[in-house]
Amino acid sequence: MFQIDNIDISDKKGLNSKVYKTTITFDDIHNVPYVCILKIPEMGDFKALTDKVSNAEISSGEEPMDLNTVVKMHNREVLFLEQYSSDIKGLNFIQCFGTKEWKFGKEEGAILMEYIDNERFYHVNFFEMLTAEQAHAIMDQIIILQSHFYTLPDQSWKEKLPTVFTVNDFAMVKHYFLPNFENYKKLTDPKVWKDTETDILALLSHYSEAGTYIDTTLPYQKDNECVFVKCDLGLNNFFFDKRSKDVALLDFQGAHCGSIGHDLADFLVTNCSLETRKSLEKAFPQFYEKLKNEIESKGCSLKISYEKFIENYEVNLIVRALTKCMILELYYALNDPPQGSVDGYLDEKKKDQAFYMISALNDAVEAARKYKPEWLIMKE
Repeated sequence: MFQIDNIDISDKKGLNSKVYKTTITFDDIHNVPYVCILKIPEMGDFKALTDKVSNAEISSGEEPMDLNTVVKMHNREVLFLEQYSSDIKGLNFIQCFGTKEWKFGKEEGAILMEYIDNERFYHVNFFEMLTAEQAHAIMDQIIILQSHFYTLPDQSWKEKLPTVFTVNDFAMVKHYFLPNFENYKKLTDPKVWKDTETDILALLSHYSEAGTYIDTTLPYQKDNECVFVKCDLGLNNFFFDKRSKDVALLDFQGAHCGSIGHDLADFLVTNCSLETRKSLEKAFPQFYEKLKNEIESKGCSLKISYEKFIENYEVNLIVRALTKCMILELYYALNDPPQGSVDGYLDEKKKDQAFYMISALNDAVEAARKYKPEWLIMKE
């Protein structure tokens, strides 16, 4: 080995880690240099980014993410990659060559991964959103993850993978909701929100309670069960293959045992247009049957009814819709428009996003009326 070079390619995505393109050059000039990815956990740029995009008044003692949470997130990904990932048949993820747990104050954490060629693989641009075909590919990967862990003979993974973080660990972003909501209202027809605004604000007052409910209560009800949750299904955590149209998943820092509707609500609300989300929700019966059949093919049975499955999704949608309104400006700061975009492109896309977001909030109100009407009473 002659030389190791690291280039920071985090590209505004390093909110709790730095990502480096590592090139290893060998003494023998006939050996082609080896390229891989080195991921180093750290506090990253989250605080600077939230300060940049926020119009809200934040208490001086509040931080967007504490160091202990960042340590837990890195070590959770290490646990998943080392103990579980290699046994999951059909899961597409970036190959891992080695990991190191973060022992704060003693040993720095690290993950060494396969380098992905941008000429073959690509991220979907946030402003373009997912197509129905791309979303179906992600849903298939969710089925693979959920069915694998559901049918493991050893169910100790549930104790080993508790919730890594909750909405209360990111309490600061709650303050972003009201200024953001006021701005997004100006970008949409008042008919979209005038009949639901009071209910939306009431839901906001129960945000922490709702987030705690989907983590600690909903999955453990008698007619419900915990499943594997990948968590954090933003577009930067998907690589699509230009040749096969397959999708590879990135970032398992939030992987935990939780609600069957968590991942679906996460990526559909965050990454899909209203039209695409509604078309995929109509396909839920097929998703449920496919998951059920996959579990039965492994000698087990899915104990969650379709009705309960829908409840899980719709209650999780409440939290995801509120969260999207809080962090949409962060997505704008993290993502540039596609190259070659015409004048006015960004303004039109922001209008679209405002409509998708408020439509999701309206659906959240409907879900609360069905399952948690007490969340529509303003909390003092």
